[in-house]
Amino acid sequence: SDVTYTAIFKEAPHTIASETDWNNFAEAVSYGYDYNGEDVTQTADITVSTMVGGADAAGVYDESIFFKGTFDGGCNTITFNKANATEQYTAPFRRIDGATIQNVKVTGTVSSSNRFAGCVVAYSKGTSTVTNCINSTSITSTGNTHGGIVGMVGSGGTLNISGCVFNGTMSSGTDWSGILGLCNSGCTANISNCLFIPASVSVSSTSGTIFRSNGTVNPLS
Repeated sequence: SDVTYTAIFKEAPHTIASETDWNNFAEAVSYGYDYNGEDVTQTADITVSTMVGGADAAGVYDESIFFKGTFDGGCNTITFNKANATEQYTAPFRRIDGATIQNVKVTGTVSSSNRFAGCVVAYSKGTSTVTNCINSTSITSTGNTHGGIVGMVGSGGTLNISGCVFNGTMSSGTDWSGILGLCNSGCTANISNCLFIPASVSVSSTSGTIFRSNGTVNPLS
């Protein structure tokens, strides 16, 4: 109802200090409150399993649902745990569009039978930025195409990744890349000052130490 929507939008959190705050944040995005032009700040370590973006209020996958604001993790940790995921795009930030994700530390355990799992951001479109993020997640997947920081940049999108580190583990599956899983056709990705220093890698095949691309990738350094 309009009353429900209004209440959720009015209470959409801009400070994240608990799992409840995070879940309310994800719920607001699922109802269409995309935070465009707004800031969200994390102020404490949290443990979550809910993803932001990519699903409607009923939990059904929806490609039109995005986070479009700026999220600053404040160098606090998001422990993200997801077991036996079957859907594509499994990450704390499932779908972003024109967003900035910065100063986020992600850890936890993710297992999946599909693609684009265990990163900080699963899918990016528009012109988005992911900066100063660390992913220490333990990722196991029988699917293919994964990236340690971002799973995929959509066709026509531009993504700037800088100052990011993957130091978690990658197990099973194929087509893994340390920072960016796939820059799709027509996309542009600018990658700078990033490190891939995994604790361990045990995968069937890799597609690139840093990235896989059908578009244009500028690895600056």
